[in-house]
Amino acid sequence: MFAMITLLLLWLLQIVFLQSFYNQMQLRSVKNAADEIAANIENDNIFRFIDNIAYENAMQIILTDQNGVIWYRVDEYSSAYQINQNPYREDSKLNWQIGMYQNLPEDYSSFLQKLLESTDGTISYELVSDANSTNLIYGKMISGIEKPLILYINTPVGAVQSTIKILRTILLIVTGLLLLVGSALAYFFARRFAKPIAAISMQAKEMANGRDNIVFEKGFCDELDELSDTLHRAAQSLAKLERSRRELLANITHDLRTPLTLIIGYAEKIEDLSWQDREEACQDAAIIKRESDRLTLLVNDILDYSVLQSGSAVFDFQLVNISELAENVLIQFHVICEQQNLAIERNIEPGMSVMADKQRIAQVFYNLITNALIHVGEDKIVGIKVYQNGETVRVEIYDRGSGIAQTDLPHIWERYFTSRERRRSENGTGLGLSIVKEILTAHMAQYGVISREGHGSCFWFELPFSQ
Repeated sequence: MFAMITLLLLWLLQIVFLQSFYNQMQLRSVKNAADEIAANIENDNIFRFIDNIAYENAMQIILTDQNGVIWYRVDEYSSAYQINQNPYREDSKLNWQIGMYQNLPEDYSSFLQKLLESTDGTISYELVSDANSTNLIYGKMISGIEKPLILYINTPVGAVQSTIKILRTILLIVTGLLLLVGSALAYFFARRFAKPIAAISMQAKEMANGRDNIVFEKGFCDELDELSDTLHRAAQSLAKLERSRRELLANITHDLRTPLTLIIGYAEKIEDLSWQDREEACQDAAIIKRESDRLTLLVNDILDYSVLQSGSAVFDFQLVNISELAENVLIQFHVICEQQNLAIERNIEPGMSVMADKQRIAQVFYNLITNALIHVGEDKIVGIKVYQNGETVRVEIYDRGSGIAQTDLPHIWERYFTSRERRRSENGTGLGLSIVKEILTAHMAQYGVISREGHGSCFWFELPFSQ
């Protein structure tokens, strides 16, 4: 199609419209020459100026007055061979010829009448002679030195039919070659590009339908190989996302089913059996309350994680005294520590300030301390440190429990990892560390964990120190 469009333009421009283009260019050239003569009519070298124009443009130029008396006449031949013997040229003063229409073209009288009747003082038309040759006639009224002058310009408009015949022959040859080359290129592109792209498109549709073991077409060019690699990575990511979605759904279903089952069971027990025994009814109600709290915690964690991961969470960054914030969060664990005989070591430097969202960082403290208490060691001690580390404030929350296996360390920030890899306390949801990761990432904080099996774990994060 590209070759055919190119050829169509060539045929139109070189064959169909060539004569029209040529005529328009000739008319433009004549108009420019007339304008130059009119602009230089009072120039001392006007004769030589007109001679040069006539010679360079193959024109016959005649200046007369309105009565047809010649003021100056020249053509391309007289300007070339008799430039100094022009009978209508005087180097001193104008020498007006006596008599009307002497040595003038046969059509001059009709030309002059048309010009005098024109509205803008110019005319142009084509004149066909007996020999079937065509000339372009152009006239213009200009202001002379002594009186108004009539400018008559006659130039041949040669038929370009012979040129068109030559061009037609050349274009026929070019057309055949271009169509042949275009067909070869079309076949090449179809075999080397279109077919592999169609294959990749079909494979992408299969990927959209759920297939995750697709091998995309490769080996025909670097760009399409890169596209195949990108689609392959996308397929792997989608497969991983689908597995995570199924695991998340399974874990949520499991974690929701357990407290709901207990709540329903004990509610029915109270209704049917234990409502008459106040002590037993109170115990059953306490279990219902505990499971309701667990269910509320799970739902809240799921909602928090979903909002954070979607990027729609709104953060209110302000100057926060993170030392005071840590102390306030620890107060919430006072009752739990007394009930379970736990202790929290404090090493908190006062006045450590950072730019952060106060509520979100408090949630980070709460989740990390809760995680440490769940995995506390035999000494029943967990610890928290807040101190300045160069230009940052470093927070460390540690326990002396069983620690984390080295193979598990890269996965601990994943949602529900603990529920899959090791036993979780009934108070946990498996989303705590994932929420911590999303909050710290939004704060552009550095964070990590240091752990060794049998020696406990230390979770840490750093935020830039602010005065």
